Amino acid sequence: MREARTGYRQGFGNYISSQIVPTRETMDFLTQTFGAVAAVDRPWGNVHGGLNYNWFHDRVGLLQWNNPIRGSDAPYVNSLGGPALGTIVLPPDNSATTGSFGGMLTLAKRTRILADVALGNWKQKAPFYPYTFNTAVTTPQGRPANSTGILPAQSLNGKVDTTTLTFSFTTRPADPLAFNLRHQND
Repeated sequence: MREARTGYRQGFGNYISSQIVPTRETMDFLTQTFGAVAAVDRPWGNVHGGLNYNWFHDRVGLLQWNNPIRGSDAPYVNSLGGPALGTIVLPPDNSATTGSFGGMLTLAKRTRILADVALGNWKQKAPFYPYTFNTAVTTPQGRPANSTGILPAQSLNGKVDTTTLTFSFTTRPADPLAFNLRHQND
């Protein structure tokens, strides 16, 4: 699968300096997924598995537009002040890998036992943006809040491992009697 989007989304309003400012959101991102799945079916049931790799890349990353009521940055005082530029940070680049394996056992009296395991690994290591882009704002220590140098880390460098286990038992020993049991552990 490959999804590439470019252009503009419908206009929306953003709140800066006590005003709603109409803006357009620029889009230029790419989402891709590569995967392979396989299954072996037999009279007794089946065995199946798959591997997928997905990544998202946003070529824009950051939207900025001129504030029509401020020509320069000013610190906030009550509802006055604000940045000369409005800013929106868009979703960061990220990736995910998922592997799965499972099987189904078919027994007498329309009985089936199913088990599936899915293991995933999600990653995101895009750099952080500053607390603000307003050059007139400082931290309580007097440092410029628009600097990434004051952040406790320069990126999330995040990694999440996921495990999903699914077990299912279904039987229909006699019509209309049926019994279904399902358990999923994430």
